[in-house]
Parts: sequence; C-alpha cells; structure tokens
Amino acid sequence: MQTIRRIDRLFAVIAARLSSSEFMQFDSYAIWFYAACLFLFLAASLADLNGSSMAIFDSFYRWGGTEKTWIGAPRAQRNDEWAFVTPDIFNQKLRADPFEVKDSAVGGHSVALIANLPVRHFTTLFRPQFWAFFVLRIDYAFAVYWQLKALILLTGVFTWLLLITRSTFWAATGALWYFFSPFTQWSYSWPSALPEMVGSLCFAAVLTCYLTVGRNLVALFLSAAGVVLFVVNFALCAYLPHLIPLIWLAVFFVFSWCLSARKLIFTRASASARMLAIAFALCTLGIVGLSVYRELRPASIAIAQTSYPGRRLFPPADMRLWLPISHFIQWRETENHFPKDIGNMCEGSGFLWLAPATLFCLRRMTLSSMQKFALAALWLFSCLIVAWLLVPESAPLGTLFALNRTEGPRTFPALGLANVSIVALAAASMRKVQTNGWAMTLAYYAGIAAITSAVMYHLLNETNVGLALFFSHREVLFATFFAAALTTLLLSGWKLILAAALVIPQALVFGSVNPIERGTAVFTSSELFKFVRKHPELLHAKWIVFSDSVVNSGFLAATGCNVYTGCHYLPDIDHFPLFAARGLDPPALNRLGYLTAHALPPGEKPSVQFLIPILRLSISPTDPLLPALGIRYVAFDQQPAPALVAGLMPLSAETIPGFWLYRLP
Repeated sequence: MQTIRRIDRLFAVIAARLSSSEFMQFDSYAIWFYAACLFLFLAASLADLNGSSMAIFDSFYRWGGTEKTWIGAPRAQRNDEWAFVTPDIFNQKLRADPFEVKDSAVGGHSVALIANLPVRHFTTLFRPQFWAFFVLRIDYAFAVYWQLKALILLTGVFTWLLLITRSTFWAATGALWYFFSPFTQWSYSWPSALPEMVGSLCFAAVLTCYLTVGRNLVALFLSAAGVVLFVVNFALCAYLPHLIPLIWLAVFFVFSWCLSARKLIFTRASASARMLAIAFALCTLGIVGLSVYRELRPASIAIAQTSYPGRRLFPPADMRLWLPISHFIQWRETENHFPKDIGNMCEGSGFLWLAPATLFCLRRMTLSSMQKFALAALWLFSCLIVAWLLVPESAPLGTLFALNRTEGPRTFPALGLANVSIVALAAASMRKVQTNGWAMTLAYYAGIAAITSAVMYHLLNETNVGLALFFSHREVLFATFFAAALTTLLLSGWKLILAAALVIPQALVFGSVNPIERGTAVFTSSELFKFVRKHPELLHAKWIVFSDSVVNSGFLAATGCNVYTGCHYLPDIDHFPLFAARGLDPPALNRLGYLTAHALPPGEKPSVQFLIPILRLSISPTDPLLPALGIRYVAFDQQPAPALVAGLMPLSAETIPGFWLYRLP
C-alpha cells in the first residue's frame, strides 16, 4: 500500500504539471489510466500476443503451423484481415526488398502509403504502429502493431472525453464503453485501421484545441508536433467512407471550442508562441501533404477512375431505422448467427444509442460554457449524420459535406463517438433528482422504467418483425429491460451502476470477438514458408496463383513472394497496354481489386470476367502474356492436369500442403 500511495503522489505531481486552467485538468486517476493502458500494451507485446484471425489458415486449410489461441477463436468473417491485410504486412517485412513503397503487394505507384503497411518512407515517422517492424522480428513486431491499436484508441478517446467532460471517471468509462462496443470489436481489424484512425483523430482534435489557448512554449511546440503526427497518421488510413464523418466530427468540435474559448484565443499573453506553433504545424502538414500527394498523384488519378472505390457514390436515406434499434438486441449474435438483412456481423453491429435519452435531463445538467458549445456541436453533427442516413431529401447535404462518399455503418465510428461523448457529458454534469421522500423517488424511477420499457418494447418488437422474427421473445424482453435499466440509471444519476452496466456486459460478451493469440506460427511454421526461405530466389520474380479463391494468394504473399493475384488497391495500370494488345479490355480490369486466375488449356484465348466481388483472369499457364507481365513462377491450389503444366518445371518434389509450385520455362 505504501508503494501505491507513493506512486499515486508521483502521479498527482505529474497531473498537476500537465494541467492547465485554460485547457484541461488532470488528476492522479487520469495518469493511472494512462499508466494502466501502457502497462497492458507492454505486457501484451512482450507476451507476443495479437488479435489476428490468421489461425483460420490452420483451422480451415491445414496449411500452416498450429496457432496458440488463448481466448476466443479466429473469425472467418475477418477475411479482409487474415487473407489480405496481415499477409501484406508480412510481405513488406519478408520480401526481397523489405518495406518497398514504389511497388508493393497492394499495387504500384507508391499506393502502399495509403494501404496501412510498413514502408521505408519518411511518413512512417508519423505512424508509430509500424516502427517495431524495422527493429524486431516479425512475430513481436506484429504483436506491437496489434497492441498499439488498443493503446492509441483507448488513450485517444479517453483524452477527448476528459477535455469534454472534465471527469476522469466518465472519460475512462466512455473510452472503455467505446472500445468494447460491438461495432468497435467487430470492425477492429478492417483494412481501414479504425482503432488507429479514431484514436489519432481524438488526439489531433484535443491538441489542436490546446494550440489555440496554450501559453507554455515547450508544450505548444510539443502539441504542434503531436498534431502533425496524429493528423498524418489519421489521413494515411485513407478510407474516405470512415474519414469524412470523422473529419466533420472533429471540425464541429474544434469550431465549438474556438467559439467558447474566443476570449482566451485572442488574449495577447503568449499569442506569438501560439501563432508560431500553429504556423509550424500547418507548414509541416503542408509539406508532408504536398510531398505525399506528388508521390501518390498517378495512383490517385487511377484509383479515381476505378468502379470501386473511385466512382462509387451513395444516395441519402440508404439505412433503415431498424438497424440502429437492432443494436440493443444483438447480445447473442455471432458471425454465423445473425439476421440475413444486416449482411454480416461487421456491418450489422453498432453501439448502445443512449444519446436521445439525455434530452430529458438537459435542465439538470450543470455545464460550463465550453461544454454547452461542445454539446451543441455534438448534437448538430449527430443530426447531420442521422439526416443523411434516414431522410431522402438530404441529398444536398451529401454534396455539400461529401457524405455521398459514405453510407450506413461507415458513419458509425464517428456517430458512435458522438453518442458516447453526449452520454458521458450528461452523466458527468447531471444533478441528482430531488424528491420528497423515498416513496416519491421510487415512483419517479418506476415511471421512467415503465415508460422506457413500453417505448423500447414497441421499437424492438417492430424491429424484430422487420427481421423476420429472428430474435426470440425472451431476447426482445431482455433487450427491453436492459435498455430501460440503462435509461433509468442515466436519468436518475446512479453513475457507478450506470458505468458498470455500460462497460462490463459488453466487455464480457464482445471482448473476445478478436481472439487473443500468441505468435505467428500459422505462417512462419508452415511448409510453404520454410520452402521459400530455403530458396530466396523465389522472392525475386512475380508469382501467379491459379485458384478460385484469393485466400491462396494471400498465404503465398505472407512468405514474402511477389504475387500478381490477390487483393490490390490499384489495378495493374502499367500493363494495361499489354492486356489491350491481347484483346483484353483494360476497363474490365479496373474494378474491385480482388484478382484470381483460372487455368486454361494451352492455346485458348485469355479472358476477364467480373464475378462479384471477384475479378477472374482466365489464361493458360504457358501463355506468353505471363512472362511479359514479369511472372516467372506459378502456383496451383490443387494438383493440375498434365496438359496444363506441360513445359513447366516443378519447383519441389516434396509435398507442400495446399500448393503445387512450378517455374515457367
């Protein structure tokens, strides 16, 4: 206990030095939260733990080494992660030219800069989640990368909420609530790098606010450097459907901060230092942005012309109201057990949308000027997004705010953060109900519970009808009573119980959505990986994988091989003239980016088919087009017919599970 008290006193000193009367107040509990997050990050990294679903390769295909899964199970639905993103990260580390940026597994023309991969490029200085790949072996580097997702998200959201609520307790509660919400957990490993994206945005917004009112020269320039780091990290996540709503949330919030702090902003004290720090941040961001744009310009132009994602636009009101309502009832849903109408668990999951309940306690909130402006900004942003999602006449809003580049669940990271922020602010600032005696108090609580139960039962029941009665009556009743309990706790001001109810059930139910695994043996202990490591010459030319599945291409890419098939952010635009010369239509290749190859007998004419969502190139393994594309090696996912491989040279007499490998003559 003495040691804990000494640490607490030290943390109190640190908190006092970090605090600013014009900006944000820290206490020792806030430093404890940061310290706990850092400790868990270090412990999980040193234990070589990650949350990837790469063990699917062992569970389904028996190609790799046995993965050590501690908690949970790999999710087949996470195929964007285990079949593409993770193999591409491994490819960057293990390829013949490690961390190459110009030509990577996701395409050429430096498109790797916006593919969330470790690259040997100055922008990696602003992406701490990738630093470990340059100094650690692949399994520990991947563990650090994965655990930094949680560290950036938790500390970023906590700092954002601490500025808004002025309450360490509710900042921590809100951060954990957001982290364990089903949407966050189910979308955790999307290629868009949502945890890093959201955490970086929160830090960037908070530090931007400090630049407007800070007075300490050192702190101002450290904040300016932090703004640059987090803005670049956020921007290079580069998935517009997520970026756009999050950007508007930050803009609304920072604007509200500037309105509330206008007197401090225009005070002469330290004005020169603030202007210099802001100028430094803007100039640095301008230089970095211009440099990245110039390098990515050819890729950006090409991507803008693709069917997806370049030309894709969304109409307004493309989300049904039942989807957010169904988020109250998804406690027993799994990746194999969910209503068909929601598409999949990643797209259908969400948050506990409690913000509307706070409208009934506005008069009981004791808010500072900044909090009033922040609350207004959060509500204006929420109304903007809700209008775009539900109101058909909101098309002009889509054009004005570029919301026609996003849709439905893609807005949930930003809308969910606004929801959590509104509830946390309300809970932190609400006065308790004053009643005459316990009987009146009990009647008040009972009234809230009864009204909420009636409303929620009706909404949930109608939602269940719309979902073809997927949920049982017991599940509907449980969701009704749980939502009523949360609303009653919120409006009554029972903060400790409310915080526990928001965090603990979601942590228990959704905390194992991402498995906890040790190591990366599924790749590094596989027979294919060992074979490629013994023959490094296989890394110096392109491969094509003849398979109806892009999964095989991903597994081969994880060994460091340069694979022509698979998932690519940018089509092979440099070779479009070669395709055109062979009678293949280049625009037909300018689609989704998932490319497979189908083997034709010798002499048959190649063709391209779009089998949503896969683009399939049908071609003979001996077609002269393959060497012209730089392809030297061929892999099959099943033993090929002798006629298909006539003239090809087998690479190994040994059996390699799942692959038959050949070299072109």
